[in-house]
Amino acid sequence: MIKLKSLLKELELDDVKLSVEQYAKSKGYVYKVYRGDTNADEIFVYTTKERREHGIFTTPEKEVAAIYARNKNPRLFYVKAAKILSLTNDSLENMKWVNKWGESFEEWKDPQTGEETSAWEVLSGGSMFDYEGNWSSERWMDIQVTAEHEGYNAVILPDYDSKVGIFPSFVVFDEHNLKLADPVVYDDYKNVIPLQQRFNHLSDDIRY
Repeated sequence: MIKLKSLLKELELDDVKLSVEQYAKSKGYVYKVYRGDTNADEIFVYTTKERREHGIFTTPEKEVAAIYARNKNPRLFYVKAAKILSLTNDSLENMKWVNKWGESFEEWKDPQTGEETSAWEVLSGGSMFDYEGNWSSERWMDIQVTAEHEGYNAVILPDYDSKVGIFPSFVVFDEHNLKLADPVVYDDYKNVIPLQQRFNHLSDDIRY
């Protein structure tokens, strides 16, 4: 009997998850990503002021997000992005876009060897995030700004972590485009937020 009740609860939860996913998609939130925050329970809005980078960094790789959450469960989100610039594919189109952007800087050198290279080689090799070597991330942030100025809602960049190597970072520019994918979310008073009030693009709160 206990096993049956447990099974019924799991089936019920699966139904809720499916309903949330379907509702999210109906509102345009179609992409699934993860983010690892060590203080996730305290974050409900990713304001520009609180970001370390230009955009909000997420990844489709759950294992990578877990590293940034210090091996806690990372949070799953749905993203709304009508226009995405994906620079993780090794294509001629991507190479041209990145190298054209890179012309705004005087030179490009391999961070390891010091030899002349291209903006595309640096980015695709996972070295752009700290090209300067001082954590200023000037060019890393500039490529995000450029993508947003060209009308993109998000950009997918080759990022790097010492534990996993190169991985895709899904960078969202507008906090309104990022919403929690939890089956159930609660307001500040611990009340369940109705599904019909969620995935509201007018709210920057990830719960709504």
